[in-house]
Parts: sequence; structure tokens; C-alpha cells
Amino acid sequence: MSPITRRRGLAALFAIVAALHLLPIWRVQYLPTVDGPSHLYNAVVLRELAAGTPEFTRAFFVDLRPHPNWLTHLLLAAALGVAPLVVAEKLVVSMIVLLFLGGCWRLAGVIEPERRVYAFLVMPLAYHLLFQMGFYNYSLAVALVPFVLASWWERPGWRTALWLLLCYAAHVLPAAVAVVCVVIIGASRKQWRALIAVVPVTALLAWFFLQPKPPGGTWIWSGTLLWKPLLQTFLLLTFDPRQLTLGTALAIVLGTLIVLTFFREKMFRERDVFLLLALATTAMYLIAPISAEEGLLLKARLLIFPYLVILPWLTSRLGRLLLPLAVVFAIVATANVFFLRDAWKRNDKVMARAILPLRDAA
Repeated sequence: MSPITRRRGLAALFAIVAALHLLPIWRVQYLPTVDGPSHLYNAVVLRELAAGTPEFTRAFFVDLRPHPNWLTHLLLAAALGVAPLVVAEKLVVSMIVLLFLGGCWRLAGVIEPERRVYAFLVMPLAYHLLFQMGFYNYSLAVALVPFVLASWWERPGWRTALWLLLCYAAHVLPAAVAVVCVVIIGASRKQWRALIAVVPVTALLAWFFLQPKPPGGTWIWSGTLLWKPLLQTFLLLTFDPRQLTLGTALAIVLGTLIVLTFFREKMFRERDVFLLLALATTAMYLIAPISAEEGLLLKARLLIFPYLVILPWLTSRLGRLLLPLAVVFAIVATANVFFLRDAWKRNDKVMARAILPLRDAA
């Protein structure tokens, strides 16, 4: 099999498995998230304000300051113009999932196309814990971070600035992580002039974090070095403790690939900056404080990045094993999708029973 045929086959397989990731979303009536309904509510309010509905204009107004964490509300409001409430949410959530998978594919192959096999490995993280909680803005920003890094690696400059601004509009924390990663890449490659592109989003981040009341309330650093969630890929735990078995297996496979990369690849090459990014994001997660108000949510929001930024660094020197690895990873990702589909369908029945009295009252 020629390299071109192999790459096309790999891309086709990835596209098929990515499409299967939409099954949980479109096989239920209601998405079983925590904060999802509040995002829909905000989108409805935005549409009513735009329409000038008096009942809403008397009670609400739009704060036009450059706050982050509003992009999915705008997307949901736009989707409501073409689809009913429940379908609009599914459209936006589907976009988030596909963007995440597409970003992993692009970032994994940014140095060498053969490394895209590792995009299959992190596919289960598309349905991470915070996505399941309905943190749509955060999940969208996470999906944009790989595009930020790939864009900067391929062509540093103002195109990356646009990706960063989109990331900030979605959620402040992934935007901050993306800025740190871009600066590390830029410094390692001595792209000093190009780093001016991060100034606009850095100014917005500074404005946000220097607000009179800092987000999260009181912060403490006691007991913050939590290794277990990292080694179990705790973000996969959404419905069943058995999901931690998959998370542990994913961490073991990733650790094995890291060891193999040290043995099979020459060190002190330009691509080693992605290993540095993995170490830096791991350190961010470990030293992140705990909030008196939000608990471990800051650490949970940082936990996903080490798994993503290391993908371009992993070895491509596995010979004929690369394609079988892709198939195995694809099978595992597909099995995870069907597990989630069944879990979502069970929860959909519970939600339908809970909503029924409200529908009758209306």
C-alpha cells in the first residue's frame, strides 16, 4: 500500500468514526447535560432582545464589554433562527464535537501526516466530563485550541490571532492556555516578531483577570498535586465508574507511546517543543489552586490539554504497526460512542418523564 493510499484510507476511517460520534446527540430527544438548558435560555433571551420584545427589554440588557464565554450563546441564538429549540442545541453541540475531532486530526499531523493515527487515540475525549456537564463555551474553546497551535506552527502571525480571539470569545481559560503554548512555541523557534499577534487576546485576558472581583472566589493551594485524575484520564468518567478502566488504558497507551518515542526518535529536534507543551500544561494542571466556590473545576478544565498537545510529538517510526494501531483505536472509540449512546438514551427516558408534567401544565 502506497503512503498516499494509506493516508487517504486513514482519513476516510477517521471521518467515519467522527460521524459516528454524532449518534448519541441525534438518537435522543433531550441532551442529558447539566448546564445545557441554561445556555438555551440565554439564547432565547438574546433573540427576544434582538427582536425588541418589550417583556424582555424591560428585564434584560446586553453587556457589550468584551467579556469571554458568550460565543455558544450567539451560535445557539443563530441556530434558533432556523431550527426549533431542541434541534438548535443539537446543531451547536454537533459542531463542538466535530470541531474537537477535526482539531485533533489537524494538530496530530501538523509535523508529519503519519502521526495523525494518534488523533484516533483521543477521540473518546470528545465527550469529556465538562462537555457532559453542559459547559458548551469551554468545550468549544477546547476544540479551537488545536487549530490555534496548528495555525501557529504552519504560519505564525495574524491568522493565529483570529483563532485566539475566537477561543477567547468561547472561554477564557483555554484561550489563556493557548496563549502560553503559542508563546512557548514562538520562543523556541525564535519567532519574536510574530509574537505580536498574541497582543490583542493578551490584552483582553489582562482586562478580564484584573476585574475588581476575581473569578472563583477564594483560592487555596493545599492538596493540589492530584496525579490520579491525570493517570486515569478522569475526564472520561461521565456515567459509569467502569469508564475509568478505559481512561486508565488510554493513559497507559499514551505513556507507552511516550517511552517508545524517546527510544525511536532523535531528541533535541524542533518537534520536541510539543513535549515541552505537554510538560507545561501538566504543570499548569498540577499547580492550579482549588476554589472555595468552584472546587476542582479549574483543575478539571486544565486536565485535557496534556493529552492533546503531545500528539504531534509521538513517534511515527512504528512501521507497519501504525495502521493496525489506527484500526484498534478506531474500534475502541466506536465502542465508546455506542456505550454513550445507550447511556444517553437511558437518561433521555428519565428526562422525558421529568418534563412531562411541565408540558401538561403549559
